Amino acid sequence: MLRRGRPRDSQSRPTHKPGHSRPGQVDKDQDAEALADLNAAVALDARLSRALARRGWLLGWQGRHAEGLADLTAALAIDPADAWALSRRGETHRLAGRFEEAVADFTASLAIDPTDSWALGSRGQAHRQAGRLDEAVTDLTAALAIDPSYAWAFGSRAQAHRQADRFDEAIADLTAALDINPRYDWALAERGENHRLAGRFDEAVVDFTAALAIDPGYAWALGSRATAHQGAGRLDQAISDLSAALAIKPDYAWALVTRGRVHEEAGRSDEAIADFTAALDIDPAYAWALTCRGQALRAARRLDEAIEDFTAAVEVEDGPTFGWALTCRGRAFREVGRFDEAVADFNAALDVLPTQPWVRGQRGETHRLAGRFDEAIADLSAALDADPTDAWPLACRGQANQQAGRLDEAIMDLSAAAALEPASAWTRSVLAAAYRQDGRFAEARAALDEASRLDPADADVLLDRAMLCLVEDGGDVSTAVWEAFFEACEGYPANAPEAVAGKLVHGLVTGESDPGALVAGLLAAPRSATVITDLRPYLAELAALPAPVGPRATEAARLLG
Repeated sequence: MLRRGRPRDSQSRPTHKPGHSRPGQVDKDQDAEALADLNAAVALDARLSRALARRGWLLGWQGRHAEGLADLTAALAIDPADAWALSRRGETHRLAGRFEEAVADFTASLAIDPTDSWALGSRGQAHRQAGRLDEAVTDLTAALAIDPSYAWAFGSRAQAHRQADRFDEAIADLTAALDINPRYDWALAERGENHRLAGRFDEAVVDFTAALAIDPGYAWALGSRATAHQGAGRLDQAISDLSAALAIKPDYAWALVTRGRVHEEAGRSDEAIADFTAALDIDPAYAWALTCRGQALRAARRLDEAIEDFTAAVEVEDGPTFGWALTCRGRAFREVGRFDEAVADFNAALDVLPTQPWVRGQRGETHRLAGRFDEAIADLSAALDADPTDAWPLACRGQANQQAGRLDEAIMDLSAAAALEPASAWTRSVLAAAYRQDGRFAEARAALDEASRLDPADADVLLDRAMLCLVEDGGDVSTAVWEAFFEACEGYPANAPEAVAGKLVHGLVTGESDPGALVAGLLAAPRSATVITDLRPYLAELAALPAPVGPRATEAARLLG
């Protein structure tokens, strides 16, 4: 999913320091001495515009933007035609995140000196950070036409290409920058990042390693090499690199979240949650960390805690993570049976991510569980229009059709989903249910045989096999198959709605419990709303059987409402 939360501009932009082809800077090791000299010069003559401008530039570069802008503005009041001061005030605006003011100053500077490649490159950088990628490329290309050896401009143009997903063009620009300056560690790391984004993980690792050979303390390159290892499935190497990055920079919240995600991928949920929590100790409003921890908590079935984290993420984030957090909270709401709140979150997520078929699919599945089959099929069909090869929405649409009684459409969808995802026992189990409801018992048995081969202990598979035996035998109960299903239900957590629903069906068939007590037990279970739609077709099939099963199922369906 979009590598969410990564602070791209704060961690990986070409830096304006010596060695990175940005002229006119003061080495930060000499900052104090330079500032003292400039203070002395201004004290001697407050109208010395060049001293004011240079002091303002240095203050801005130190992060003291308001003071820097004040000095640069004072210098320009003395000499309004000072192109250097205009461009440095523009750069100070850019460093402060005021991109429109930055562009205005760079443009004014270029009106005085159209050949200033530094001002052109800096204006391009401001356009890039404001999201105007075409304008950025235009300015940076113009800067390179003036100064073909401007390695920094190649790097900045590469960033614009990367943001536009033009990875090959970005790599070409970074290679050109490295031809000019082979020890440009940032360009090596950024080229590695482009290789990673293009799925070329081994090439990425080579570039990140080369950058680290130049600067072993380059924490961002270590973290990025870790993500390349992760993409290649080398999880231990990823953890090693992220731990090394954190040894260099203990407050590197992004690296903590990324390490947590690697732990999660490796099945170490406790370590994952610990890393996400450590990142939030550094930055409690880090929406990506909140959403990742919420996801880990949701996977651990700690749904109330997950919803708290997703809600916190939604409250602090208005960027890409916002839509993701809304979608994740919608899923958690669905999993606790709060379907209307789930749909509201998916609606809001689609306002932010209108082209995301996954969100439409999630909303469709929520409608299905709420029994709104037409709305479910519409959403799942829209998701499939975007990606006809996605087996999940296809199987969900098949189940919606099956539960709505549209068995031909259900069998078509579920058969296609099974072909797309041959390892899914669940899809074949639902397909078997559709065949069984349609009276096609031989095909139902074949689907169940394949499902059993894939997962012989799956409770859904065992239930559908027991139902097939019951329906085929005209209501005669085969004790062995029903006891196998009952034992599988014991594998669910205590009081889980799936277990209680399974025991309800088992009790109706075996007659071991009163229908009223069985239904009351289900309705008292947490999250019972999440299984009722799936339960109803089974009750309808059981109700069609002769006594004693049929009347018991009819009574249970009546009590369920």
